Amino acid sequence: MNRLDKDWMGRSVSSATLREVDLIPAFEEFLDAAGVEYDRPASVDKLLLGQSLTDDESEEVGFY
Repeated sequence: MNRLDKDWMGRSVSSATLREVDLIPAFEEFLDAAGVEYDRPASVDKLLLGQSLTDDESEEVGFY
């Protein structure tokens, strides 16, 4: 499991929103800056493109 070093402690990732379409890019930008690898599911791509999701895809996005 990747761990961030202590330089990243206390940094804000996002504020004033709990929408997945806002949070996901903010968290991915943070992880990119920290050099952490992650696998984005196709359902996240659909969400960010404004496409409709199935119930299973919505659940997958929530877990992501």
